[in-house]
Amino acid sequence: MGTPIGLPWENRHRFAESSWSAFWRTAWDVLVRPSKTFVLMRTFGGILEPLMYVLPPAVFLARVNAFAAGSIVGSPLAEAKQIKTPGELGALPFSLLIFAGLFAALLLAVFFLSFFCHAAVTLLQINREGLEGTFRVVCYVAGAMLVFAALPSIALTAAKILPSGILKPGEITLIKAAYALLGILGVISTYAGVIGIRDVHGAGNSRAAWSCVIGVAL
Repeated sequence: MGTPIGLPWENRHRFAESSWSAFWRTAWDVLVRPSKTFVLMRTFGGILEPLMYVLPPAVFLARVNAFAAGSIVGSPLAEAKQIKTPGELGALPFSLLIFAGLFAALLLAVFFLSFFCHAAVTLLQINREGLEGTFRVVCYVAGAMLVFAALPSIALTAAKILPSGILKPGEITLIKAAYALLGILGVISTYAGVIGIRDVHGAGNSRAAWSCVIGVAL
């Protein structure tokens, strides 16, 4: 088997492609055609490249969720206690605290998921490319998925909560649709992860699936 040619993200400097374009092309390949994608993924070169792929969507998701939480929690507080809303300076520490916590949690989740998935890979005796291979799979799948994980928070932020705290029917439908789409994408990303483990470590479908299930369960 020859040296893998790499994903668009891994070749962006070589072909002078923008990071924006390389990110979305990689996300599309990972989620839409994983069986043709992970056989091209490099399993060497260190963890910096895949980590740089997952950082921007992690920042985006943490920021969107921090803003949404600030909007939901901050507005009632502003009305009751005359404090400034999240869009103003007074609520900035609150939003930053949520952002920092979410961002740290997301990065830790990527590392822990990689470790536990690889522990399962080792336990099932399908370890071919080492921990780095598993880490790269997790990073590329997570990076592609985290952008869309912000959909419910975006829907909540867009919805106008009534003074009584009740959402309008149309806005409830929007939020339900966002969660439904996120659920579908969750299934797709899980499938992509299984295919990634299978192709990187040369495992069968059942063992690859079990390694993902065990990794997530742990």
